[in-house]
Amino acid sequence: MTDAWVDIYEVIRTAPDQHVRTLLRLLCDDSYSTKIRTQELHNTILLLQSNGSGDSKKRTREAEVLFCLKCDDCFIEEDNHEKACAYHPGEFVEDEDFFENDDPNITGHMDDEERFKEYPEGFLMTCCDKRGNEPGCDIGRHASSKSQRARADGNGGGFDDEEEYDEDEDEEEEYDEEEDEEEEEEEGDEPSTRPTT
Repeated sequence: MTDAWVDIYEVIRTAPDQHVRTLLRLLCDDSYSTKIRTQELHNTILLLQSNGSGDSKKRTREAEVLFCLKCDDCFIEEDNHEKACAYHPGEFVEDEDFFENDDPNITGHMDDEERFKEYPEGFLMTCCDKRGNEPGCDIGRHASSKSQRARADGNGGGFDDEEEYDEDEDEEEEYDEEEDEEEEEEEGDEPSTRPTT
């Protein structure tokens, strides 16, 4: 049995193509909504790769299509700007009036996640009181898992807005640095002068 806490993005990045195809096929076979969403994303990726903005002479290779963790859409980094992403940072709450005549014997029993994906207009967002199918109220740059890893590795990338990264993670880093400095001072060494992130 493998470690349950494996970084799935690393697995996807390093897995053989056939392995990834098999996983994707199994996911699509398991869920109709996953199958539909996969088709939509595939079409979006094809469109982005064929149209992409910018001077084609500047493109030396096909642009990598990334997935935004905030708005759940695909994008190309060169098209990422301060108004590229619109999403709702809040939670969704069911509008009971919308589902008033809902018969579980006809529609089946769905959990809120499934129901939200299927009927976003039947939910209100806690961040702005808009319906789930209305454009997002928080506008900024797209954020991908690649951007997060690049920032964590110290390679820059992605996070220009303060709200696009986990503040708790930064507080933990600051606490660890302070603890290291205290230990060094106790040992009689000079405090570390390494740059902070």
